[in-house]
Amino acid sequence: MRYRQLLLDLSGCQADLDNIQLVTSILDKTCQLLEVNAIKKFSHSYSPFGLSVVYVLAESHISYHSWPEHKTCNIDIFSCGRTGPEKIVKFLYESFQATGKREKYSERNVTEPIAVKE
Repeated sequence: MRYRQLLLDLSGCQADLDNIQLVTSILDKTCQLLEVNAIKKFSHSYSPFGLSVVYVLAESHISYHSWPEHKTCNIDIFSCGRTGPEKIVKFLYESFQATGKREKYSERNVTEPIAVKE
């Protein structure tokens, strides 16, 4: 079985990256759009600023980390859901009112053994 992973770096964000209600609202909508189920949600606010939010999904995880002083946030989506994470980039870019983005995808295998090279 192969899982898709998205690493998304957003910059120039005009949204309030420290606003837990805003961020969780965006991540809740992300779960809805990806057709995945959040079973646990954790968050931590840093002083003087910065926020981390992690959603444990029935299908894997979503993590969010912000650096408001740099107008930057990083989002990691790892899922075996029916909808691939590439479908969500535009939504996240627009929701965080970003001016720049870098996205990286990978496929991860969870059923085939990994060969050890010596």
